Formats: sequence, structure tokens, C-alpha cells
Amino acid sequence: MGHNYATEQSLYAGLTAAARWGEAAAAERPGLVQELAESRAALQAWSASNPAQFRAIQLLLDAEAARLVGREAEAAGGYEQAIAEAQARGFALHAALASECAGRWYLGRGRRSLAAAHLQDAHAGFVRWGATAKANQLAAAYAELLAPATSRAAHASGRTTTTTRVLNGSSLDVEGLLRAAQAVAGELVLERLLDRLMRIVMLRAGAQRGFLLVPQDESWAIAAEMRTAPDEVVVARERPMTDEAPLATSVVRFVGRSREGLVLADAGAEPRFARDSYVAGHQPKSVLCLPLLHQGRLSGVLYAENNAARDAFVAERVELLQLLSAQAAAAIENARLYASVQQAHEQLRRANEGLELEVEARTRDLQAAIEQLQVVNAEQARQSEALREAHAQTQREIGERERAESERAAAQAEIVRVQEERLADMAAPLLPITETIVVMPLIGVMDEARASQVLAAALEGSVRTRAQVVILDITGVRQLDATAAAILVRAASALRLVGAQAILTGVRPETAQLLVRDDAPLAGLVTLGTLQSGMAHALAQTRHAARTRQDGAPNR
Repeated sequence: MGHNYATEQSLYAGLTAAARWGEAAAAERPGLVQELAESRAALQAWSASNPAQFRAIQLLLDAEAARLVGREAEAAGGYEQAIAEAQARGFALHAALASECAGRWYLGRGRRSLAAAHLQDAHAGFVRWGATAKANQLAAAYAELLAPATSRAAHASGRTTTTTRVLNGSSLDVEGLLRAAQAVAGELVLERLLDRLMRIVMLRAGAQRGFLLVPQDESWAIAAEMRTAPDEVVVARERPMTDEAPLATSVVRFVGRSREGLVLADAGAEPRFARDSYVAGHQPKSVLCLPLLHQGRLSGVLYAENNAARDAFVAERVELLQLLSAQAAAAIENARLYASVQQAHEQLRRANEGLELEVEARTRDLQAAIEQLQVVNAEQARQSEALREAHAQTQREIGERERAESERAAAQAEIVRVQEERLADMAAPLLPITETIVVMPLIGVMDEARASQVLAAALEGSVRTRAQVVILDITGVRQLDATAAAILVRAASALRLVGAQAILTGVRPETAQLLVRDDAPLAGLVTLGTLQSGMAHALAQTRHAARTRQDGAPNR
């Protein structure tokens, strides 16, 4: 006891017990579960006293335990947290182990794209750590899935630096993307939005430090900063980004000008940014910088660092963050608009209070004048004129108050209109997945009015984005009446008229009975049980259409 390898014994004992559980006899499984529980208990105690050293492997064993009992969501989240924590702390071996376990689990679930991405990460991690025999074992066992990883392994073991543009691929964690997008879109208070956005980005990217920068005049300002040691987000008043700021300011300016994401495997060895004072003084390793674009406007820039290893930001995670950045830009714009509306409302309230106090004071003055007129009979003529003047003044003040009330009512109506528009956008969100596929996740109660709103939003969004496939996911719809169901079915015909294919996913048994009972026109409507199957169908359909267009194009 007391030696470092005691923690390694607990880690590998737990992993071995979890790996043997699937093929073990029924009589052996309780003992394996007990062995895994003992290993988890030991690591949880160590993690509580030193989370920086042991939290990653504790999260890995927790994910393995969740896998054994069938808690899929908990297992998937546990693997991702373990990978992110290990990368953030610089434990390449533990990150590779977690990626290997996640890859085998996804492969067992039939999700080959995610399995390939995690197994490729594991292979590259073992090569980077120096475990050549382990990397060769993975390459032999999963040769088909690891074929694309050859160039990445050579990169990890050979080159000193490289610059990579953000890529488009198919190995996307769609569920994680939707959860992160919904979490960002559901926050309207700017300070809480920035806190949540920074935590999501740091977790998804596996970064140690991160900054959110926003445009300010002709330069940039730091709106939020996050570090993982300790784990904290600092959201304060926007302060100007100077050359003395603790980040590579030339990288931020480059991304701001080009409006393209940038990934540096070793920023300290990159010649383009060698004159940057921060790069020259601190020699940062992995740097990620993404633009936040909303309707063609640059809303901000996300900057992240990981100085534990070179090339820490893998392409799959960067692509996921790139898709999330569009939703983050829209959320920041909405939060700023909400803050401006709140500020205008507060200013109007203070103005009304001041006007009421002024009218009250004027009323008191008028009463005093009337009482004085009643006492001074000798000056009746003069006081009578004063009374008429006071009355005229009162009428003018009443007119001013009526105009103020009218302006306040108009401002309140504008606030209500803006809020209704935002609520309508949130009730029927349209999330782009690829250039040709959009998803509309629907939750809550679906009545006739909301179904009509969904139909209008789907038509408008498909035309605006030129989408070929629109997926209407009703997994989260708790209640659907007959009229709303008929409108959703008619949406398929309407979308075909504008050149888009409609796919309805998440259909529950009671919804299917409702559609069949009412003889809904189902011709041409594709229905699938889950959003994942809908995504797979849509990707296959768009790829087939692309190949058909290519095959039909004349040779030049």
C-alpha cells in the first residue's frame, strides 16, 4: 500500500472484470460485479481526495458499470466525460483506454461510425503514449475500422506541427449535438448562457483553457474565460483584448478576418504566428479557434487551448463544435436582444415612475393655489385668471401623461411581439445537421395551432436552407390530437411541393393507431421509430441522390 501501482491494479482489475462479464457463466457474474464494485469504491475514495489525478479513471469504471446494467445514456456520457477529463489532465494512456472501451461498446450497439471514431482515437493515443504493441493489437483486431487512422498515427509520432481546417464528416454524435444545442438555445440570460456554453465547449473539445471573445468597435473583447484547474468560468464585463492578454491574439484576429475555424497541432512551432507575444513567451501546444456566425454576422470567436499534448483536438470533436457554434451564435444574439428588451422595459418603468411623481407634485401645487384663491377675496379677478392658467396647465399635463401612457403601451406591445416571435422559434426549432438535412425536434403537447405553426416553420426553413430532407422528430411529444396528426401528415405533401423529403421519427404506438384510424393520407411519408434511424435513412438517401447526379453528369 502506498505505491503508485496500487491505483493501476484497481483500474485494470475493474476493467478486466467488466470485460469478462459478457462471456462469463451465470455463476461467475456476481463475483465479477463484486470485483468491479470494489475497484470503483477504491478509485472513488482516491478521486475524492485528488480529482486531478484519479477522476478520469474513476469515470471510466463508472461508465463500465453502467454498461453492464444497460443504462446506455449514462454509459455514453461516462465514456465521453472520462475521455475529456483524461485529455484535459494530459493522461494520454487513460484517454486511449476510455476511447477503446467506448469504441467496443458502440460497435456492439451497431453504431459503426461512432465506434470507428473512438477506436481511431484510441489507436492514435496508444501510438502517442508509446504503446506500440497495444496499437498493433487494435489495428489487427479492427483493421476495417482503423484503416483511416494510418495518417493520424503517423502524424502523432512524427510531425512537429500542422494546421488543419475544420472538416465535414459523417462520424457525428447526433444525440450529443442535439442535447448541447437544446441546452444552449434554452438559456436567455446572457451571463448564464456564456457559463453553460463555455462548459459545453471545454467538455466536448477536451481543452484546459478557453475564452469567448466578442466584437468591440474595430477590435475584440473578452466576454468569458474558463479554466479546468480549478474548474471555473469567469463571466464579467467585456474587457478589451490587448496584446498582453493570456491567449494568442493573432490567432483570434486571423479567424475573425477569415471567418473559418482553425486547429493548430503545435502553435508554438507555427511560423505564421511566431511574432505573437503570447505564442513566443508561452509556446502553447494545441490551439482551437472557431467563429460564431449567425445569418452571415460574426457574433464572436471561441478560443481553446490544451497544453498537455500536441494535436489534442481531433477532427470529429472539432466538427461537432463547428455545428454547435451556429446554434451558439444564434443563442448569443437572442440573449443580447432579450437583455436589450429588459433594459428598455426598466428604463420605461423608471420614466413612468418619474412622471407620476411629477404629476403628483403639480397636483399638490394646484390644490394650494385653489385654496389660496378661496382665502383672498380681494384679489378675486387676478386669482380667477390664475385659476384658468392652472387649469390649462393641468390639461397640458394630462395630455402629456396620456401620450406617455400611449408610448408605454406601444413599447409593451413591441416587447410582447418580440417575445412571441422568440417563443415561436423555440416551439419549432429547425437544426441544420448537414447542408441537405435539417431536424425539427418537437416536444410537449401538439395541438392544431402548434401543428400548423410547425408546418409553416418546416416549409419556410426547408426553402431557406434548401434542404433535401426534413426530419420531424416527435419523440418528445406527450400528446397529439387527430387534427394535429393530420396536419403533420399533410406536411409531407407540402414539403414535396418545395422539393424536400419529409421523414417522421419517434412515432409512438398510440400515434400510429391515430393515423390509421383516421385514414390519414400516408402515401409518400417515411416514418421511422427513432431519430437515429431517421438520420441514417436521410444520409443514405442524400448520398444515393448525390451519386445518381454524379453518374448522370456528362463527361467533360
